[in-house]
Amino acid sequence: MEWWLTGLIVGVGLLTLLASGMPIGFAAGVLGVVGLIITGRTVALFSISTWAYGTLADFILIALPLFIFMAEVLAFTGLSDDLFDALDKWMGKLPGGLAVASVGACAAFAASSGSSTATAATMGVITIPEMLKRGYNKSFCTGAVAAGGTLGILIPPSIAMIIYGIWVEQSIGRLFVAGFIPGIITAAMMMTFIVIAAAVRPSLAPRGESTRVTWRERFIALFKVWPIVAVFLSIMGSIYFGIATPTEAAAIGVVVVLSFAAFRRKLTIRNLSEALLGAVRLSVFILVLIIGMTILAYLLTTLRIPQELSGWVVGLGLSKWGVIWAMIVTYFVMGMFLDVIGMLMLTLPIFYPIAMSLGFDPIWYGIMLVLNMEVALLTPPVGLNVYVLKGVVDPYGVRVEDIFKGVVPFVAILLISMVLLQIWPQIALWLPSTMH
Repeated sequence: MEWWLTGLIVGVGLLTLLASGMPIGFAAGVLGVVGLIITGRTVALFSISTWAYGTLADFILIALPLFIFMAEVLAFTGLSDDLFDALDKWMGKLPGGLAVASVGACAAFAASSGSSTATAATMGVITIPEMLKRGYNKSFCTGAVAAGGTLGILIPPSIAMIIYGIWVEQSIGRLFVAGFIPGIITAAMMMTFIVIAAAVRPSLAPRGESTRVTWRERFIALFKVWPIVAVFLSIMGSIYFGIATPTEAAAIGVVVVLSFAAFRRKLTIRNLSEALLGAVRLSVFILVLIIGMTILAYLLTTLRIPQELSGWVVGLGLSKWGVIWAMIVTYFVMGMFLDVIGMLMLTLPIFYPIAMSLGFDPIWYGIMLVLNMEVALLTPPVGLNVYVLKGVVDPYGVRVEDIFKGVVPFVAILLISMVLLQIWPQIALWLPSTMH
């Protein structure tokens, strides 16, 4: 049977299982097992438990539940309130100041949580009611927070980068460091857009009468957010200077966050148990997905589908940038139906070999991929960050359509970031090259 027909059958089978409501991890695993049986590779079935154990026993994978747990603990510390308050005092005088502060708070919170949905939900609870109370346009303020939340998978630490690094066997530490400058640039472009849009159309963000803030109040507010700086420096500093591996750095981050929670008297049995349960749920979901996709990837590799597809794409004679943009469009469409982790696991076995055959740097490709995932978090009809935010702002009469309308200019900004990364790859590659 032709490789493309085999691949089509596998693809239709996976879509059928997903349409039936089966979780993607189980769907991939079931399809992989059935495919191995049908193709006569039953001997491989005896190795499944060994593959699963070998995959999950990887030391670097311990960083995943640790970072997830850290994000869960941060959610109940109250740090996000202090963070927004400090940025509001420093940026509130700008046109669209509250929206600017919201994106800045999302960027700072992302630097210690590693989760886009956690960032969007946490900051949305705090910032959007305040902006709506001051007369901000619903689409404008919700779009800013939904887009700002996507910085959670770009500014390190990042759960998506951990999965990418494990799957393609690249340094997670270098991926973390590589995402820092693109993340700051993307956040700066979002904030610049907000200021310009609010200046041109004041109705989007009425400035009204604001309370005078003294410099003393600004510095006091800034001092309250020192823990977020401590968390970021403890993680990224230890990785950058070679003091700790990403897994060890995750453990350091957890200790710092727990210490801060205890200092603020937030480390109660109830809070801690809820954080542990939340971390276990998400970690198990991701780990089951990794196992299922490992089985499916083995089937695809034995059928030589990724190898044949890679050779076919290269043989088309497209420029390497033409291939990259074809991948970008594919992710744009897939993002309408799948979450980030699902897209990563489904496409990496196929797209990664193609990108490497075209000579792209694996670290650069990882950052480009994560930027692409940010777009996927905002695209309809799924747009995970949009629906997470909808749950937060539902009491305020904000419709899903309002949020989707608001994220459109921010999607354009993310696409511009991707173009900049293609023109100047050193945006992502310079900082990792300086690592010890």
